Formats: sequence, C-alpha cells, structure tokens
Amino acid sequence: MSVLRSAETMQAALAAMQQFYGINMTGKVDRNTIDWMKKPRCGVPDQTRGSSKFNVRRKRYALTGQKWQHKHITYSIKNVTPKVG
Repeated sequence: MSVLRSAETMQAALAAMQQFYGINMTGKVDRNTIDWMKKPRCGVPDQTRGSSKFNVRRKRYALTGQKWQHKHITYSIKNVTPKVG
C-alpha cells in the first residue's frame, strides 16, 4: 500500500508542477517535463506551504512605519556624453 501511495504522491506532484508551468498535465515524466526540470531556477519556492486558492507568496519583510515624506523628486545627470541626443 505504501508503494501505491508513493506512486500516487509522485504523480500528483508531477501533475502540480506541470500545471504550474503550463505544460501538458500527464502526471508522468515525459520529455517536456524533463526539459523544464533542467532549466535554471532562482531558488524561490514555486508554491507556498498549504496551497492557497490564489497561490500568493508571503511577504518576507516588515513595514516599520517609516515613509518617504518627499512628494517632489528631482534628478540630475552628472556625466554627459555627446553620443546621447
């Protein structure tokens, strides 16, 4: 029974990954799925713990109540080159 559960879990995980990447959801390892698995990853988890309805990532920062008080922002260019019109 545990072997069946593991196979079902693996199939469900593959189907979820295929759905996340928008590829054909077969639940099986095919060439297209392997190609997606080999692509470089940024290290950020695809899904948060406990799949939510909207699959929104949690914020990892805290607002401290500080706010930029300036409403008018200016800028200047220090190094000018004649190549730019």
